[in-house]
Amino acid sequence: MSEAQKIMGESFVDPITTAICFGIDRAVVDLLGDVPFSHDDLRRYVGTHVLFAGYPITFTEIRKRYPHLFAAKERPWYEAGPIVDFMPLSYGWYILRKDPLSEDIACMTHEYVNLIPRSHFLPTVCEIAFACTLFYSVRNMRLFKNAYGRTVDRARNGEDVAAGDFDEAGLGIIPFHAGHNDSDVGFSEIRRHRILTVDQTQG
Repeated sequence: MSEAQKIMGESFVDPITTAICFGIDRAVVDLLGDVPFSHDDLRRYVGTHVLFAGYPITFTEIRKRYPHLFAAKERPWYEAGPIVDFMPLSYGWYILRKDPLSEDIACMTHEYVNLIPRSHFLPTVCEIAFACTLFYSVRNMRLFKNAYGRTVDRARNGEDVAAGDFDEAGLGIIPFHAGHNDSDVGFSEIRRHRILTVDQTQG
């Protein structure tokens, strides 16, 4: 893990610090094991991605822990009714692109997914929220600062959901019509190594 820290530098937050930030039982930290990505892989991600450990947690739990880091300080649209059900974070290791790809802003989601490696996928709202609040709290680093990133989550009315624009006003979560381009919405990517042998109800 020390080698991952040397390679990624400020773009890596260790599992113990992450557990403390989200109130996770430190007893489960050792179950993560070492960083599963090769040193060559990590070197390719330097400067463009962040590396972190993830624990079972929901978007609602993240927002309740860090309410001041979200743009919607009052009751937001995604809590106004049973219209969304964001996928929770899973136990494992994650590499997330820091900012949406500006050169691909005009691409449709399905076109972009066909361009990236099969081991990389569009992130969920929860994954972006977890990473943004973690790296801001620990590194004072704002991920997704200047644009929204499309996610795999969907509102129940069929609209896509994007997360980002993490400026001083806080992290934004917005719906937008599926299949329509938006100049403020780009594409990020995430690589996951989930730990499926751990009871994900822990913590």
